[in-house]
Amino acid sequence: MKDVSSAKIRFENLPGGFKQLMIQHELLRGVTPAMLVHWFTHLLPGELTIDGRQYPAYRVWHPFDHIAVAFRPTKPSGVPGCAPNVMVRIQECFSANPDYAIDNTVRVERIDDMGITLIGDIFGIEYARLEHRFIEVQGGTQYVSQLRIGTMLPGISTVAKRQVERLMPEHKAKAWFRHNVEEVGNFQFFLPEACASDARFRG
Repeated sequence: MKDVSSAKIRFENLPGGFKQLMIQHELLRGVTPAMLVHWFTHLLPGELTIDGRQYPAYRVWHPFDHIAVAFRPTKPSGVPGCAPNVMVRIQECFSANPDYAIDNTVRVERIDDMGITLIGDIFGIEYARLEHRFIEVQGGTQYVSQLRIGTMLPGISTVAKRQVERLMPEHKAKAWFRHNVEEVGNFQFFLPEACASDARFRG
């Protein structure tokens, strides 16, 4: 997998207690935005065949950090994976370190050829927004990730705000950067082949 040095990363503490993590990934060669959409909507919930053996697609995406993923539609979506308003339970462990284990359920706000947006909220109060942008360029896709943590909802208690801020201390942010660079960078090594059986991605 790609090293974190292959990407441009930035960690910012913003006014109001917000934290923002940004990654401009190295070019994903041979990968198109349409392939990425197909991955999130159709391939991710299933299995991939590699050298004659089947593996959970989620584990192929990151063999060391990913544990499991599950989808719970809040209304019929017509696809097995990500779609607007589908809830996604994500279980993973950054850097394969139990100290960085997460078990979060997020909502898909949107997904299209421009990217995918995932929202984390508690009782309808948004505390995290993860946006992945897909920009088609010559030779592949420029993939940009932005994670924003915090809330500006009027009336929320100072204690609650502090709890949200503790979700991403700087040492955990470093582990997240590495994890995200590895999983996104991995797309170019398996996704074109995984999509090859679909007529939409041939020639």
